Amino acid sequence: MDLSWLPDDGGTGHMPPSDEVIQFWTTVKEKTNFKKLVEIGFNAGHSSSILLTLFDDVTIQSYDIGQFDITHSNGELVKEKFGDRFNLSITDSLKITTGEVNGSDIIFIDGGHDYPIVSGDIDLWEKSDVPYVIVDDLQINGVKRAHGELVKRGKVETIYKQYYTAVLPSWMRNNPAKKPVNVPIEVLKRK
Repeated sequence: MDLSWLPDDGGTGHMPPSDEVIQFWTTVKEKTNFKKLVEIGFNAGHSSSILLTLFDDVTIQSYDIGQFDITHSNGELVKEKFGDRFNLSITDSLKITTGEVNGSDIIFIDGGHDYPIVSGDIDLWEKSDVPYVIVDDLQINGVKRAHGELVKRGKVETIYKQYYTAVLPSWMRNNPAKKPVNVPIEVLKRK
């Protein structure tokens, strides 16, 4: 998959269009048949672009706090390339209401990785009518803690888990001491 049209400022890590990522999304599509995805955390748009390229029946409503210039410019590029199938709202995910996400098929949580933010994003999903949630970056303590609390409540079950190798932020890419990160990502559904 060619995403060379999508600039990467190198400042942040992201999901690459690798075989393992394509396999992950293909399996998620087979298991859930999602068509309407809510993405929390657009960043530079790699995940959205992968999904929109893979599946021509998918639409994405993406939310991002907009702290990076590349978020705004790449959001415009993705919108230009995929039209009505993509929309980006610059907002704090903790301000998203259930009315904005209800009726979607799946929420992909990949925004802020601190515990209060991930916990709030999971709370949004729990209060919504969205049947599935994907939690990315389970190797990060705040994400792992919020995910663990969700699982302990006993109202969800894992339907799929996989690992993928992330593209490191530029400040880590040329440092031989920094090894590629094997990122756990998990799909859960309501019981």
